[in-house]
This record gives sequence, C-alpha cells and structure tokens, in this order.
Amino acid sequence: MQRILIIEDDRDQALLARESLEEALDVVEINVCSTGEEGLREDISVYDVIIMDYNLPDMTGLDILGQLNEMEHGPVVMLTAEEVLEVAVQSLKEGADEFIIKSVDIYHLLPHIIERTIQNYHWRKNMEAIENREREKKIQIETLKRIMMTLAHHLNNGIMPIIFSAELCE
Repeated sequence: MQRILIIEDDRDQALLARESLEEALDVVEINVCSTGEEGLREDISVYDVIIMDYNLPDMTGLDILGQLNEMEHGPVVMLTAEEVLEVAVQSLKEGADEFIIKSVDIYHLLPHIIERTIQNYHWRKNMEAIENREREKKIQIETLKRIMMTLAHHLNNGIMPIIFSAELCE
C-alpha cells in the first residue's frame, strides 16, 4: 500500500489530487494537511511520497523542505500555481524531487507522476547503497594491501639476518 501525504491549503485542490490518486492507484492511503505546521507534525518517514503546495498560510514549500532535510522522508513533489522559475530551481535545490505547475489537466497526469517519482526515488536510493558498498569494498581492499605490505616488510626484515648468516657460513 502506498502512503501519500498531501499538504495543500485549498480544499478543492486537495480533493482533486486525492480523487485522482485514489482512482488511478490500486491501494493508497492519503492524508491531507492544510498547513505546513500540520504536515510537519505528521510522522513524515511513513509516507511513500509527499505532495505539497508552495504557498501555504503559515509557511512556504521551501520552509518545509528546509525542515524535511533534517528528517527521514521519501520523495517530495511540489505541486503549485507558482510559475516563477527561481522558485522551481530553488525547490529542486532544496530537495524537491519534482516541481509541477498546477493546471486544469495536471490531475489526470498526477498518478503517473507520483508513481514515476517513487520509482525514481527508490532507484536513486538503491544506486546510492550500491555506491556506498563499492566505496566500502575499495577501503577494505586498500586496508588489506597495507596489511600485506606491512607483513611482507616484517617478513623480509626477519629473514634478512638469516640469509646474511647463511651467506657468511658459505
């Protein structure tokens, strides 16, 4: 089951988003919050995706993103009527996975966008985990190389007097 948090102060917009997602996605649990503060009081870590408006009565989507960066959370989709390029760029820099401008037909596309965003998020997390494992393996290999070199050095130092003594005996 997918869990979705919608942070949207406009009830009609929240209802459109909810109905669009419930219709298109098989099993979904959707919670709607009308303020940023209300959304941040939720246990953010349990949601598969967070959909939020940029302009909320108590804060902006950027304010929420700033606070989300300190928490464990899934992907974030900024769904807003704000058509300012700087806001979109800043939202993506602050951690939004998608920035979507509200339009009449966006709610038909929303389920597809949400599924793609969740898939991309999990793919990215899996790639990060693989990269971390690879880094750890490289560190382990380098550590083993140093140990081998140290052992070889100690063995050579220990064998040298024996070889020298054997050469003297000849």
